[in-house]
Amino acid sequence: MRILVRMPNWLGDAVMATPALNNLLRYHAGAELTLVGSAVVAELFGEDTRFRAVVADNSGKSLGRMAALWRLARGLAREHGPFDEGWTFQNGFSSRLLLWAAGARRRIARVHHGWADWLLTKAVRCDLTRHHAEIYNATVNGGLGTDYPAGPTTVPAPKRFQYLRPTAGLHPGAAYGNAKRWPPERFAEAAISLSRQYDIVLFAGPSERELAEQVEALLIAAGLKNVTNLAGRTSVRELVARIAGLELFVANDSGPMHVAGALGVPTVAVFGSTDHRVTRPWAAERTAVVRRDLSCSPCHARSCPLQHHACMRDITAADVVAASHRLAAPQHRAAG
Repeated sequence: MRILVRMPNWLGDAVMATPALNNLLRYHAGAELTLVGSAVVAELFGEDTRFRAVVADNSGKSLGRMAALWRLARGLAREHGPFDEGWTFQNGFSSRLLLWAAGARRRIARVHHGWADWLLTKAVRCDLTRHHAEIYNATVNGGLGTDYPAGPTTVPAPKRFQYLRPTAGLHPGAAYGNAKRWPPERFAEAAISLSRQYDIVLFAGPSERELAEQVEALLIAAGLKNVTNLAGRTSVRELVARIAGLELFVANDSGPMHVAGALGVPTVAVFGSTDHRVTRPWAAERTAVVRRDLSCSPCHARSCPLQHHACMRDITAADVVAASHRLAAPQHRAAG
């Protein structure tokens, strides 16, 4: 049996979809799965031997997006098909078109409410108020007629990077937008305090190097010498290996936050405009969420519509440092 799976584009969503993906593999033991995702997601799963192939979908960067998507789908059909099933965890017309154009005989996704669902053979209704990991998993259960629980998230982990001393990683970015970002100066304040126990490593994507450089400049001005800035300098696989070796990770609601949660790294997750109940690291016991309970939050906006960004600015460095110490307590380590 051959199955085509379209993963979510965002790194964090792809990690949250892994319980569903693992259950799909469990049900179809022995089947050949071809995974399609954004370049970042394809790199994350690129060396996972459970899949026949992992293919990057770069059609969104093309001026003729639909034509590029059609070529990708037909290429998948020729090289890896014919497909008995096609699944998409990405909601929208293009992902459904991909399954149809690739010739998948059975095409499953959650209900999107629109004519795009006509391209499916089964549209699954899900409770969208639940955690994203549960929504993805409900799609698989609905499509298969199963009742599998949403297990923990997983990532294919390369060899764990070995730091010379206990090390804390900080990720001041969040690709979705500024509303999800705790201010760089607060990250720096927290890092100065944490540097008494840990070496500090800064992470961020290529488009967010400036944020990490702002934090780095503040740390250097404070006299810190045990700081390494890796922002924009790691591949996805290198990022995973580096996070795996950390003693502590402090991040906004972001893809690397979900990677750290899946790896069991003690993680302080700073939440502002997004809802921690549906996008916090799933089934990750060694995670502490730091947030403010405001009437305007969560708003899910890319930038603060009220221009005060209080959901993030009201969170102090002391709040994050205290959460970090709680995660590092001996009893918490034993429990994790």
